[in-house]
Amino acid sequence: MLAFPTRSSTNSVGNGVCLPLFGRTALTISELITPDARRRVGIFMFSYLVIAIGGALGSLEVENEVWLKIYEINVLSHVYLARAVFPSMIAHGAGAFMITASAAGLLTHPLAAPYAATKHAAVALAENLAIEFAEKGIYVSCLCPQGVKTQLIARQYRLAEFRLVDAP
Repeated sequence: MLAFPTRSSTNSVGNGVCLPLFGRTALTISELITPDARRRVGIFMFSYLVIAIGGALGSLEVENEVWLKIYEINVLSHVYLARAVFPSMIAHGAGAFMITASAAGLLTHPLAAPYAATKHAAVALAENLAIEFAEKGIYVSCLCPQGVKTQLIARQYRLAEFRLVDAP
């Protein structure tokens, strides 16, 4: 069962809970998952969890600080979330965890090396977690969507002729 709460709501879903993460930082995610919630809830679902940043166009000319920020958001945020929820899943003997990467994590993005490299890392993290935690009952998947026509993409690339699927 899926739930799509508003940005400010928390919904119960079966024997689980859906927590809104809109505007949360990776380090504050664990604040939402209290020890009491870990004991009571068998399933955590996260809404508005779009952990991604396009970052900068280019490759070698991109500043180190920009590379590090993109890495923290596109890779480490998944690590932070996994650290917060896996102990509960292990205790329950089951769980599902999905990392949203990008088709750029399977192929590449020829104009943005930091984005492509970190999305490859996100895919590798999902593969590693899937193998490492399968015997503990945790199913890990990785979603790799292609480009979606959004205002952000339209502004960043100014590619009106670029074929993208309209986002809802």
